Amino acid sequence: MKSKCMKIVLLGLIACAAGQLQAGVVTLYTDDFTAATDANLLGRTPGGTLGSGAGASANTWLAREADNPYTTQVDATDDVVEYFQNPTDGKTSNGLLAFAPEAGKVYALTADLDNNFTGLYDSVRLGFTSASVSNNFGGGTSARIYTTATGDFKLNSKLEGDTAVNVDTTIGNGTMQMVLDTTAAQWAITASWQSQSTGEFVEFSSHTYTVNPTDITHVGFGFSNGNGNLDPVEGLGSTVDNFSLTVIPEPTTLGLLSMVSGTLLFIRRRLAL
Repeated sequence: MKSKCMKIVLLGLIACAAGQLQAGVVTLYTDDFTAATDANLLGRTPGGTLGSGAGASANTWLAREADNPYTTQVDATDDVVEYFQNPTDGKTSNGLLAFAPEAGKVYALTADLDNNFTGLYDSVRLGFTSASVSNNFGGGTSARIYTTATGDFKLNSKLEGDTAVNVDTTIGNGTMQMVLDTTAAQWAITASWQSQSTGEFVEFSSHTYTVNPTDITHVGFGFSNGNGNLDPVEGLGSTVDNFSLTVIPEPTTLGLLSMVSGTLLFIRRRLAL
């Protein structure tokens, strides 16, 4: 009877801890790209405390503006951001939101990426960046799903000096997540992929900084043409959807760890009586 009661108490405390964790998560940005009509991404206000929740100081999307109609577009039919490429200079679409990480927090950057490219090394990317709106996220703190020579797809990440890591996948769509952990003296970043075929997140790359980055100014996504050819603007269908950036403040994390540790110690002592 005593053991059963303790189990009930433990379940209650775990449920409470889960509620506390959820309450501690702050959504900085969120955008499912719902739109009444087709519209340019540039100037659109996302949700979240840094977006629409920031009032007059709300941050809006920056996006590459090539010659019309080759702009970064929100498709009103499917509520996604579509790929485009300027047929003259080959520049491809992207989206950026202002962001500067703070020490003592855990940031999770997530988006649904759908790679329908057919050209070798054509990519859909997600990441943290210090670059301007001209960036396609080919640099350090990003991850991508790209097309291979055989028509399959690979996951690739080169995180600030890490050797590139490739993970085979035959499915070109899924959810990419990058977690930037600034709670330790040396910050760390990981990249994970959730395939729509399996539904499971699998970490495929990680890096611990020897010198913490001071030049991250934006988060976002980008499409890139890896083979350097001018792909047709229409008919490719690669997209980005359900973009979000959340943060768990360190005091909340420590509080939860303390509560769980105390609970386990309490249960052990009670069961030993």
